[in-house]
Amino acid sequence: MMKKIMLLLMLQFCIAMVSFSQTTKKVEENPNADHDRMVLLMQKSEQIELPIEVIDAFKKHAALKGYDEKSVLRSAVIVKPLYNKAISKEDKLFVCSIIKRMTESQYSAIPASVEEKIYKELTTN
Repeated sequence: MMKKIMLLLMLQFCIAMVSFSQTTKKVEENPNADHDRMVLLMQKSEQIELPIEVIDAFKKHAALKGYDEKSVLRSAVIVKPLYNKAISKEDKLFVCSIIKRMTESQYSAIPASVEEKIYKELTTN
């Protein structure tokens, strides 16, 4: 009888330890998930040609703000996923939210006309 009680106590202890260890494990999220997703979308859109109006808007914006035109056009790559028809609406909204976050904080090399397109993309679901 005593052996059965000890066996039962040991079994309960093992079950408690297993359940406790499972509840204390944290599933770590990828801190670079947004960046990785954005890079993937930009890679999928490498071959996309931006419309001439967008390129002209970037050039005019560079001239007005005194930015180097080459660096502004290099940063125009970030809007290419918006013009990729193979990318889903959800992914385009993700790109818009990333660009909007960047323009609100530190990045000001996006022309107003392109920002309007981003705003339209965000507001028309």
